[in-house]
Amino acid sequence: MNLESKQTADKIKRLISIESLLGLPPSKNQYSYQIHCPLGYHQDKTPSFTIYPGDGRWWCYGSCHTGGDVINLYQELYRLPDNTAAVKEMADKYLIADRGMVNLSERLNQLQAAYLPPVENRPVNHDIYHALQGFCGGVDAESRAYLHERGLTDETIAKFGIFSISDYKKAKKFIIDTFGEERYKESGLYTNRFIFIKNKIIIPIIEEGKIVNLRGRYLWNGSPEVANKNVDVKYKTLKRVPIKGKLFNGDMLDSLQFGDRVYLCEGELDAMAACQNGLKAVAFCGVSNGTKEAMERLVDFDLVIAYDNDPAGKESAQEASKMFYRLTKRLAPTVELPENVKDVADYYKLKNKF
Repeated sequence: MNLESKQTADKIKRLISIESLLGLPPSKNQYSYQIHCPLGYHQDKTPSFTIYPGDGRWWCYGSCHTGGDVINLYQELYRLPDNTAAVKEMADKYLIADRGMVNLSERLNQLQAAYLPPVENRPVNHDIYHALQGFCGGVDAESRAYLHERGLTDETIAKFGIFSISDYKKAKKFIIDTFGEERYKESGLYTNRFIFIKNKIIIPIIEEGKIVNLRGRYLWNGSPEVANKNVDVKYKTLKRVPIKGKLFNGDMLDSLQFGDRVYLCEGELDAMAACQNGLKAVAFCGVSNGTKEAMERLVDFDLVIAYDNDPAGKESAQEASKMFYRLTKRLAPTVELPENVKDVADYYKLKNKF
């Protein structure tokens, strides 16, 4: 940022508070207070977005886990690539040339029109995801061995378009060289670094035949087990990319009739294993994305819930069953797996049948 831009940024921070940008009344608490996160990246059951009026700072303690000043907030709200773009746009909207005064009517119009543009309305970079899939060219030997160990056949792996990012540096370079750095950063593949470094098995989430999101399964040095539970996670989903209401294998529902049986599995690999064995199966894109909007897509079917056979899985299955009942007033039974079976994929691996 050059000197002129820095001076403009300083002026914006002096004249526009976080509260005014969000359309909130000034707070009497000058230290801090919390509101529901306005960024639209996650659902807030309890307020997680903290505003520090005295410092002109904010921080989301929810899954965003990010923060900054009013310019950073504007950048996040409008999904801009960097601070420089945010400063330029804010100056054009809110500052009267040569006077450094806030154009209040303009600002209020903008706030009314754009208060928290939801991530669901953000354009999806289908072309980038399909290009990355083509560049990677299927799964590598290490990923294939793991997927075979989970009971998936080569036909199933190909059917669902699974691929591996064997060299994330080459994959990143390909995306930047092909689409430019700005689109790379907008695609969700970038946080503060490339998102899929250790989560190399990539499962496409497809809606209407297009890849709308990617889920990366942890596989590092041949191990599918998360090494550092404070840093690594088993599955990663693209950041700031629409996921609300999405289902893995959701397109399959279009081929079904009202009342057909559908299995809701806890994970994508389980859903693939179920489909491989003749069932009609879908999965939420992570249990945390088991939203009302996603469940509403299943209300026309005879739903059976087949989650993992551990305490967390059983609890999540009951929650999903309750959500389905609230929407339909019908019960969705849960599958009882044998004690020696951890999940649906494991069940079929042991040559069992529902």
